[in-house]
Order: sequence, then structure tokens, then C-alpha cells
Amino acid sequence: MSATGIGALIGAAYLGARKEIRGLGNVMALGAGLMGVGTIAFASSQFLSLALIALGIVGLGGVLMMASGNTLLQTLVEEEKRGRVMSIFTMAFSGTMPLGNLAIGAIAGKFGASFALTLSGMFCVIVAIIFFRKIPQLREAAAPMMKKLEVIDVPQ
Repeated sequence: MSATGIGALIGAAYLGARKEIRGLGNVMALGAGLMGVGTIAFASSQFLSLALIALGIVGLGGVLMMASGNTLLQTLVEEEKRGRVMSIFTMAFSGTMPLGNLAIGAIAGKFGASFALTLSGMFCVIVAIIFFRKIPQLREAAAPMMKKLEVIDVPQ
């Protein structure tokens, strides 16, 4: 847990030092990919030191993905819709996690924890690649709101 926390702290420090939201889509994709690679490395680890490094990578990737997504949503959604959008985001994330945990638990029960973790990591990497390839379309969809944000004088 400490290794995951250290990775998460590094991710939070990086995101806290950023000055703008441009590029956060790439950070989200990178975070999901790191989370997947770290999970796969942890699943195949035979040594404590490798397991701790892998869990640090999982923590780093998780914070990069979640905090970037949260920041983008809150920034790009119109103010009068922000509360509703964030409640749906939170419900979707928190509400689907138990279902994923149940599925991975069933897979682990049948095929072993290492296989289940590897499968989870592979899924994260695949989703990260798909998301990364969709970023140009998402940027195009976000362009009108980004233009509005450029007009607003944001204190530094």
C-alpha cells in the first residue's frame, strides 16, 4: 500500500505543478497504460523489490488517469451542468467498480490471482491504446469550450 501511495503522490505532485489542461488527454492515456503495465509486472513478480516498484507504477498511473479525467470534465463541462455531470461520472466509476471486482474475483478463483491481474493489466493497456487513438476526435469535440476558456482571464 505504501508503494502505491508513493507512486500516487508522485503523480499528484506532477499534476499539481501543471499550469494548464492542454495535454491532459495524453496524460490520461499514459496513466491508464502505466496502470496496466504496472499491474502486469506485479502479477508476474517473484521478488518484493520488483513488486514494490510495480505497485508504485500502478499508483502513479491511477492518479494520472483519474485526476486528469476529473480535471478535464470539471473544466470542459458548462457550469450549469457540472454538478450533474460529475455525479454521473462518480456514480459510473464507483458503481461499476464492484462489478469489475466481482468479475476479476471469479476469474481469480477459477484461474488464479496472477492470471486475473495479468488480464486486468492487459485490459487497461488495450483501453489506454484505444483512448489514445480517439484523442484527436475528443480534442475536436472539446475545441469550442477550449476557445471559451482562452477568452477567460485565469489568474496564474
